[in-house]
Amino acid sequence: MTAESDPWAAHARRTVGGPRPLLTEALELLGRPRRRVALDLGCGAGNDTLALLERGWTVTALDGSAGALALVQERAGVHRTRLTPLEAGFHQVPRRRYTLVYASLSLPFTPPARWDRTWRAVRRAVGVRGWFAATLFGPRDGWAGEPDMSFITAQALRERLDGFEPVVLREWEGEIRLAAGGLHPSHTLTVIARRLSR
Repeated sequence: MTAESDPWAAHARRTVGGPRPLLTEALELLGRPRRRVALDLGCGAGNDTLALLERGWTVTALDGSAGALALVQERAGVHRTRLTPLEAGFHQVPRRRYTLVYASLSLPFTPPARWDRTWRAVRRAVGVRGWFAATLFGPRDGWAGEPDMSFITAQALRERLDGFEPVVLREWEGEIRLAAGGLHPSHTLTVIARRLSR
């Protein structure tokens, strides 16, 4: 598959690096859970997947790009036995429960028509007393209005977290530099929440 037909694979190659601050923050809050099973939604280059694997987690890395998943498998090396690559859309989350469901900057790329279905699938994947960590885009983000992307207000996010205890719920606005180059006006909502009930 060429870069033109799989732009996310090219993006993954451009963004190889270390884990995002969101994962570091989430893992500090989790401590050392006895069951370390994670779902990385939109794993991209696998930066966060690899950080989890190196800490002894078993990880399902889900992405819509076969090229990105191939890169993750290549980078996983000796940790491959605890990695399950899954080429799928976010609404196709496996029907199992995870200690951590992690989605850094990926869920906003869900088309609005699939948003509700995707959110239900993601909620269902978080085990009782499990954790959900994500960065979502707010309505003042520079991409707001893109027809194939989803945006959420802080109030709507709080309402969708019923049954969860939000430990971190942070809103931020400012400019960021994109991996492809250029500055982008960003509006993000960061959440780290623990599931309390079924």
